Amino acid sequence: MPIDTTKVADRRRLRFDTPAGALADAESIAAADRAGRLRRAGNWTAGQCLSHVAAWIDYPFDGFPPDLRVPEASAVEARTLLPRILADAMEPGITTPGAEHLGGAFGADDVPTDEALDRLRRAWKRLLSTRPPLADPYFGPLSHEQWIAINLRHAELHQSFQHPG
Repeated sequence: MPIDTTKVADRRRLRFDTPAGALADAESIAAADRAGRLRRAGNWTAGQCLSHVAAWIDYPFDGFPPDLRVPEASAVEARTLLPRILADAMEPGITTPGAEHLGGAFGADDVPTDEALDRLRRAWKRLLSTRPPLADPYFGPLSHEQWIAINLRHAELHQSFQHPG
């Protein structure tokens, strides 16, 4: 039975100031997974977690999933919450409209952890060098700094469910 991630108390408290910090944490997750000592507090494997974070870094470059449906009310609410999210955190347990057939989230491919880590390395490198050309379907147009910050908050959220030990 899936874990209700809105009620998980056993998450790590993470705050990434830079993509290098987020990537270092992802590296420790992958190392713990390789060593067989990774513990997870949520529903996703380390591969799913890192793959999902990488996918959402890449979507504003390559295009968002065609099934993604963002109701206007959700976009208005997200834009209102953007300053708080950038300064504080993203909330767990939110499902993405259109991704119900995928368990509520796009990009959470259950791939080997090292494959997901490589994808995440490439995604962060790309984001650091270039501002994405597409607007976020929830938050609208973002500055380069906001794109980086929103992805740091997203990485904190998902990587907090993985306990490298």
